[in-house]
Amino acid sequence: MQMSEIAIVDVETTGLFPGQHDRVIEVAVVRMKVDGTILDEYVTLVNPERDIGRTDIHGIRAGDVLSAPPFSAIVGDISSRLKDAIVAGHNVTFDARFLEAEFMRAGHVLPAIKVLCSMSALGGRLVDCCRDYGIELEAAHSALHDARATGRLIARWLGELDPDQTLALLTTDYLGQGAAWPSVVPSGVALRRDVANAIRDANTSYLAQLVPRLPVAAGVGTPPAFGRYYSLLDRVLEDRRVCEVERAEIERLAEEWGLTSREARDAHVAYVTRLVAQAVADGVVTPAEKRDLEEVSIALGVESDILEALLNPDHLALPAVRATPPCSLAGRTVCFTGELRSSIGGQRITKERAEQLATNAGLFVLRGVTKKLEILVLADPDTQSGKARKARDYGTRLMAEAVFWRELAVSVE
Repeated sequence: MQMSEIAIVDVETTGLFPGQHDRVIEVAVVRMKVDGTILDEYVTLVNPERDIGRTDIHGIRAGDVLSAPPFSAIVGDISSRLKDAIVAGHNVTFDARFLEAEFMRAGHVLPAIKVLCSMSALGGRLVDCCRDYGIELEAAHSALHDARATGRLIARWLGELDPDQTLALLTTDYLGQGAAWPSVVPSGVALRRDVANAIRDANTSYLAQLVPRLPVAAGVGTPPAFGRYYSLLDRVLEDRRVCEVERAEIERLAEEWGLTSREARDAHVAYVTRLVAQAVADGVVTPAEKRDLEEVSIALGVESDILEALLNPDHLALPAVRATPPCSLAGRTVCFTGELRSSIGGQRITKERAEQLATNAGLFVLRGVTKKLEILVLADPDTQSGKARKARDYGTRLMAEAVFWRELAVSVE
């Protein structure tokens, strides 16, 4: 059968090595004719059931993939779009290796396929090749945008040649082990980034949504609940995540304490105010501190103009905070999970550097999670890493990366 259609595939992954447990976290397939006419598009985030790797590269957060299907649920959706087509991509062997590994984990075998690689043919990165051909790359490292751009690039390139005479010569064999594509009915399941972002934001803003649901005034004889609620915030937000158990507890305690919407609102602003005071105490608000302040403000429903006013010392006086408080975590055992987001001096903090900083501050570093571990530092609050799952089962104290560095008085970017 002569193939006259091309299936452009692109994957975003947790890392570079499918043989070392790296996984697909987003996959897109754009099926088109040789002249670039798009016949079908499919894209979905994929739940890797582990940590998501370098968020700074692919832009995907752990919270984005929590509601995404596992790869095993979309085998039919991928197979039906790749079948009877030339499989193409920019460095297509990379994508094919990950597809092969994911198919195998799902109990299927990738068949032998014809592949066409635009990187091998044109040389250079996708962004550079697109620039040379005058093609817009809307959002690099987004599977769908990369696949669309690659499709336009291949169509433009083939248009300079004679597709009928050269297409077969330009393809190579990728030697999958299967005799045919798996006979799996497409599920129709997909979760795009924009939808996942909306779900994540809705979950993140739970505390902000709580305020308008509370009574305006306290009951007769009910003591003010501000202080107790503020302390609850301090405990719940230490890992920058409000889980289902914590939501239920917050609802119960809010009712039990007679918490009013005014008290909750004041507590939210006071909480952000304290974080700002800690951030500005040394005279510099780093990008990492600013990012954390913005995320906490969104979670608590504190408007951006209030945060900006707090960050401007000319507008609002902040409570005094010592610039270098003594580390309250000295003597504790600590472990890290996930690819850390912060940097020092423009260099991303590696796990080895993090462990050294923790040791310098008087903590004892453990490489794994046991019942003896006291603190697990999370690069991403929603991580599904094995360490995080075990720590949650043990009830280990979970601490977001930004909170940990603040406790250690380490200035990070």
